[in-house]
Amino acid sequence: MVTWIVTGPFLAFALVMPVLGKAGDLFGHRRVYLIGFGAFAVFTGLSALAWDAPSLVVIRVLGGIAGAATGPASMALIMHAFPAHDRVKAMGWWSLVGAGAPVIGIVLGGPLVDALGWRALFVGQLPFAVVALAAAAVVLRETPTSSERVPLDLGGALTLGLATVPRWSLSRWPRRGAGPTPWSSPCSRWRRWARWPGSSRSDGPATRWCPWSSSVGGTSPRRSR
Repeated sequence: MVTWIVTGPFLAFALVMPVLGKAGDLFGHRRVYLIGFGAFAVFTGLSALAWDAPSLVVIRVLGGIAGAATGPASMALIMHAFPAHDRVKAMGWWSLVGAGAPVIGIVLGGPLVDALGWRALFVGQLPFAVVALAAAAVVLRETPTSSERVPLDLGGALTLGLATVPRWSLSRWPRRGAGPTPWSSPCSRWRRWARWPGSSRSDGPATRWCPWSSSVGGTSPRRSR
C-alpha cells in the first residue's frame, strides 16, 4: 500500500496527461494550467489531513490527475510566449526545473520528516504553491484555442488505462509472493509454446532462443549456464 503513495500519482499523471493536453487545445492552455495547478495545491493540502494509508493514496492519485494538466499546458505556454530562436533555451530551463526540483525536495524532505513528521512535507508545499499560482495568474497569457472542435478522446484514455494498469499489476505479482506468472517473463511464455513436436522437453534451439531476450547471443539469462 505504501508503494502506491508514490506510484499512484505517477501512474495517474501518465494516463490522464494526453487528455488534458487536448483539453488545453480546446479551452486554452492557461485556463487548464491554472485549474490543474489550483486543484493540485488543494489536494496537496488535503494530503496532510489523510487519516490512513488508503486515504493518502486516493488523495495523492487525485492530485496526480490535477497535476497532469500542468505538463502539456506549461510546454504550450512556453512555445507561445517565446519566439522560435529562444524556445530551445526556454525549454532547457523548464527541463532543469523539472529535474532539479525533485532532487532538492529529497534532500530537504528527509530532515524535515525526521524533525516534524511526514505531514510537514505537504503543509510546507502550500505557501510555494499559492505564490506560484498567483504569479501564474498574473504573468501568463492565454493561448489561442483550436477552431476545430474535436471532442476529447475519452475512449482512448480509458483504453490506455485498461491496457496499462492490469499489465503493471501483473508485473508486480511475483513480488507479492504469488509466484511467477507467464506475463512476468515473455521468455518463459515463449519456451512453453515453442516446443519441438512430439517432445516433452523444452530445451531445444527454438526454446533456447528468445526474441525478447536482451542478452548476447539471444539466450535468456535464466537459461544460460
